[in-house]
This record gives sequence, structure tokens and C-alpha cells, in this order.
Amino acid sequence: NRIIINTLADYNSPFATLIHELVHLLIEEPIVLRYRLEHAAKEGPVDYLMIHDPYLRAIIPEYSPQQFAIMPSKKEVRKWLGSI
Repeated sequence: NRIIINTLADYNSPFATLIHELVHLLIEEPIVLRYRLEHAAKEGPVDYLMIHDPYLRAIIPEYSPQQFAIMPSKKEVRKWLGSI
């Protein structure tokens, strides 16, 4: 029920990190829990949305994906978004 951002260890802007974490919260129940995604796998949908969603891209155009994230295929994304 709290989001704590350690800005000293944050390599991105704190604002980008906050938006990234909010996307995590938005997809937690309908995607992450439903499909039982593990940590690296749950970073993938977040990164995918941050990169491909035009609204998120407009807010944070400099966003770059996490190096350890497992990027989902377009087919997986369509399946997940269709289930929301």
C-alpha cells in the first residue's frame, strides 16, 4: 500500500520510476497474478507498455527497458490485454 522510491540508487528519473511502478500496480492482478509471472517475466509487460503505449511514451520518451526483463511477444500482449 506504499511505494517507496530510493532516488539515490535510481538510474532513471524518479518520475519515470514512479510511472513504471504504477504500471506494475495496474497489471498486478489482471496479468501478473492471473498468469503467474515471475519477477523477470513481469517486468516484460511493464516495459512493453512503457515503450509501445503512445500515452506512456509521450510522458516518458526516454524510457529504456530493464536489462533483465523478459520481453513478451505481441501475441502474449494481445492475450493479456484481451483478458482485462
